[in-house]
Amino acid sequence: SSATLGRSPTPDIQPSTQTSRKRKRRDSIQRDSIDSNAAHNRELIDGNLRQTHILPEGLTRSRKPSRKSSSFFVNKYWSTFVAASTTASKTRFHHSNLPPEPRLYQDVMKLPDPHKQGFIAAMQREISDVKRKDTYRTITWKDFNAQDNEVLPMLWVFKYKLDSEGYLTKYKARVCVRGDLQTTAEDTYAATLAIRIFRALMAIAAYFNTEVRQYDAVNAFTNARLATSVYCHPPEGFSDADRLWELRRALYGLKASPLLWYKELTKTLAELGLREVKDAPCLWKNEKLLVFFYVDDIVVLAKPAHITALDDFERKLLRRYEIRSLGELSTFCGIQTHRDRSSGSIWLSQEAYLDKLSTKYPSPKPFHRPPATPLPLEELVPSDEPKNDANIYRYAQLVGSIGYVATATRPDVSKAHSKLAEFLINPAQRHIDAAYQTIEYLRHTKDRALHYDASISTDAAHIMDHEEPDFFGATDASYADHKATRKSSQGYIFFLFGGPIDWKATLQRCVTKSTTEAELVAASSAGTELLWWWRLFKDIEFDPDNEQILYCDNQQTIRLVTTATPRLKTSLRHVDIHHHWLRQEAQAQNINLTYLPTNTQPADGLTKLLPRQRHENWVSLLHFKSFPSEH
Repeated sequence: SSATLGRSPTPDIQPSTQTSRKRKRRDSIQRDSIDSNAAHNRELIDGNLRQTHILPEGLTRSRKPSRKSSSFFVNKYWSTFVAASTTASKTRFHHSNLPPEPRLYQDVMKLPDPHKQGFIAAMQREISDVKRKDTYRTITWKDFNAQDNEVLPMLWVFKYKLDSEGYLTKYKARVCVRGDLQTTAEDTYAATLAIRIFRALMAIAAYFNTEVRQYDAVNAFTNARLATSVYCHPPEGFSDADRLWELRRALYGLKASPLLWYKELTKTLAELGLREVKDAPCLWKNEKLLVFFYVDDIVVLAKPAHITALDDFERKLLRRYEIRSLGELSTFCGIQTHRDRSSGSIWLSQEAYLDKLSTKYPSPKPFHRPPATPLPLEELVPSDEPKNDANIYRYAQLVGSIGYVATATRPDVSKAHSKLAEFLINPAQRHIDAAYQTIEYLRHTKDRALHYDASISTDAAHIMDHEEPDFFGATDASYADHKATRKSSQGYIFFLFGGPIDWKATLQRCVTKSTTEAELVAASSAGTELLWWWRLFKDIEFDPDNEQILYCDNQQTIRLVTTATPRLKTSLRHVDIHHHWLRQEAQAQNINLTYLPTNTQPADGLTKLLPRQRHENWVSLLHFKSFPSEH
């Protein structure tokens, strides 16, 4: 059977499968009847009065020792685990009511109950897991060659694991090596999945009704063996002054661990009959499956007709590694997913992350009304004040947190993030206040989610009088708007099946001499991305079934690219190169540069800060939908 993701006039699922997709989850409790004849010590259970049951006068039966004094409760960690488990079952903690996550082992010891017990039990589980996988062996100092080897310290990383509503589900403790202290010159780069590929695959999954299953590799790095031994001090709470650890397998924190796990997993995928997709690290395929992974999170896509192949792949993967099957994809890299298979829709949201973000960084100045735009319209200029280390650190935290959202699910704050990032070296208070405004804007619009739909609207606002293509891009530029350098801002955005899958807002690297030149440079950058997407689609055998369209709101730029005789006269060599490359691709029909009015241009808000009414109009072009409630 073919894996080609082309459009089919009839779905390849049967009515019975369609019905089964709509089945509701049912919880059933089975109670087994107890056979008294199979009871423990059943020969001592007797309702008849016998002589042997009567003790002589003055004698009493000796009681069995109390279970509390038995070895069952000797291990303090086990008793702590029992206490923590019991408490967790009675009380649900929301992230807003949790103490700050401990940074050090000593911080755990200062936590109130039951959080202290929860993290202690988590540490014990972690040590048991790494020991069970033969990750290390203990050696004495006399067996250690101090001249040829270094000893690295270890540390604990503690996290609260939360559900989609922000409630505590688990205490997590990870033992890590201080790999930053390693003296090694070897290449340790490991590729990771680009988040834009994840968004594109979710759009494809929505349209073609594919199964999307998620797996979690337990202590993934420990599946990879080290080529050379690494020596460490045991972690706090488990230290031994006379011994140290000799690592045999990779642990979190080591410089080489991500690369070793990447090589181990990709070797397994190749042995299971998959191959890597070109230009897309961490995306693998065969005739029936698409597999992508981000470190220890593994996701597999398969059409309904290929469920047998998916089940077979799952069984083989579970035989190779200790892996938890998580079922239908719900969260990936902090992005919540929701699916309605009856309507062919998938939503991507970071609502839970934004709740956590606003709790972690509350604005010191209250907002009297929710901000209508991510940033104020007043121009932000660099600060000439002396540097303040506290301000630099806090500002970097704020801008970094905004950046994660801006690149993952919220293109409406991409320009704001690009602007804020200009002042990381020496932020003033006005820059910090602007960052807090962006966070407040995100908090009040946290229900906005990317939405991909199998039934694309044919009356989209930005595709006037035409059916919206399955896949298209848009490019825009704002000429010489950066006052300090007079460089131009540029942006692009790409849509697949109704929702954005790729976008970028940035400054051009060169200064241009006219609006047309700025638009040419922007269109050249977007055109490069457009061709990359088409190469990826071809490699995974997906055909969007439309021209390679790139929308632009500058008619002079379009004429320069599409007319028979080029008319651009510029003394800037780099602009001339962009111009000739675009003409080459347009004449080869690889890029169809098409006019679109500014007020319907979905890339407009990526190049400039817009007033309220224009910003709201632009946001409507991004096709956000409210994230469905779980209730």
